[in-house]
Amino acid sequence: MQDDQNDINKYTKQCEEYITQKESVVPQILSLREQLKEKELELKSKYAVLNRLKSQRQNKKAQLQTQGLPIYKNDELTKIQAELDKINAEISDLIGQISHIKSQISILETKIKTYNEMLEQAEELKKTFEREYKKNETQFKEDILSQITSLFTINDEKSK
Repeated sequence: MQDDQNDINKYTKQCEEYITQKESVVPQILSLREQLKEKELELKSKYAVLNRLKSQRQNKKAQLQTQGLPIYKNDELTKIQAELDKINAEISDLIGQISHIKSQISILETKIKTYNEMLEQAEELKKTFEREYKKNETQFKEDILSQITSLFTINDEKSK
């Protein structure tokens, strides 16, 4: 019976550890989701700038063509293209950061799922040991009562 109680205590502690580990991951996920929102908003903003610059480049090309001027080696177009290249690099960097954050969130969500599964198994084992303990405890009590009854019966027979 003591072994059953030790097993119950062991799995109770294990359940508590899994809960603690799971709870330590949740704030990390929340923080990463907040970072993800910020990066996605920043990306949306960069795309808006990119589209504005593309439109600006198109308008400038049309203006130069209308005026009969060459579009090659035009300082304004070169400046716009440099800004486009810079924004494209920033967008690529943000996409990489967003991908990394999503990957980290996925890893942490998998950890939580794993902790939940381990917790569920530990709880089932704990319940099994609790049932076994109660069964053994009941059997032990019945055995003691039977022995006491047997002693009284023997004493009653000797008294007669």
